[in-house]
Amino acid sequence: MDGTGGEYAIRYGWNGPATRGMATMALVLLASLVPGAIPPAESWVRVLLWLVAGPVFLVMAVQLSFHHPALLIGPNGITLGSPLFLRRRRFLPWSAISAMGLDRGRLGKTVLSIVWFESASAPAPAVAEADLTNCRVDLARFRGMVDEYAPDVGLFVELG
Repeated sequence: MDGTGGEYAIRYGWNGPATRGMATMALVLLASLVPGAIPPAESWVRVLLWLVAGPVFLVMAVQLSFHHPALLIGPNGITLGSPLFLRRRRFLPWSAISAMGLDRGRLGKTVLSIVWFESASAPAPAVAEADLTNCRVDLARFRGMVDEYAPDVGLFVELG
């Protein structure tokens, strides 16, 4: 287990989907530099491509290389990280979580959806999501941690 107190950290990192996505993006960026690949009359496409895809490529490379935590499961609850370093981490205590679902979403993304109540008097539950696409998730360990710390929380896994 990672950390102290029996925590399990799911971190962003280089896995199959991340490597394929980054390689594809790098090939598109490099292909745009080949003379004649983009007609001179449409050179604005090259500029737009580099202005949009270039920063995305750099941010993803940094995120994947530094293994920033996407999710931390501990005895008190779940801490959601974020793919970008700019957003704050969010803590959800086990007492507020009623169910979780880990599934393959659109475009092959792996998403953890958490149904939770912001307060005991909240009229409706809120849903928090964590994108775990560029993470390695040990499903047995994940289930074991949820079963150990919150046996009453429903966990639904649809990764087929």
